[in-house]
Amino acid sequence: MYLVDTNVWLESILDQERAEEARSFMRQVEGHLLAITEFSIYSVGV
Repeated sequence: MYLVDTNVWLESILDQERAEEARSFMRQVEGHLLAITEFSIYSVGV
């Protein structure tokens, strides 16, 4: 299981400099192995 930091999600969502790298990571790992904390969910929402 991978605990994915807020910055990785935001990099992809906001199409920032390393967005493709973040998306590539998320494509390579099965979805059920990606985790996010409740704090990160709130941070992305802000």
